[in-house]
Amino acid sequence: MKKITKKSINNWALGAFSVVSILFLSGCRISEVREITINVHDADVRNPSCISYMEKAIKTLPGSDYIKVKALPEESAIIVTYDAMSVGRKNLEDALAQAGFNAGEYKANEKARSTLPMSLFLEKASGKVDNE
Repeated sequence: MKKITKKSINNWALGAFSVVSILFLSGCRISEVREITINVHDADVRNPSCISYMEKAIKTLPGSDYIKVKALPEESAIIVTYDAMSVGRKNLEDALAQAGFNAGEYKANEKARSTLPMSLFLEKASGKVDNE
């Protein structure tokens, strides 16, 4: 039978700590930052105020430390950078709709939309999504 010494206990503890540390660090993701494009239909994404309103709307969601919004005016869309471990695409689109913007498959909350400045929308916008 081997004699247990202070050195053997320290070696065992160091080895166990190393194994646990490796398993912990390799298996736990804290965040997964992604970028998606969301069609915002009739919003004037060339207007910096519009982007600011949209960013404020989605920053109410979890993982807002990572949320950034960039305009894609040629596509009437925005690029959203977000933490996919905290929030999903439908959450982002719904938050925009609740703030008064038509986003993805979601129609704008009319009450919220009526409080937004008309300068945030394209001139042809009537407040409703055309289903053509």
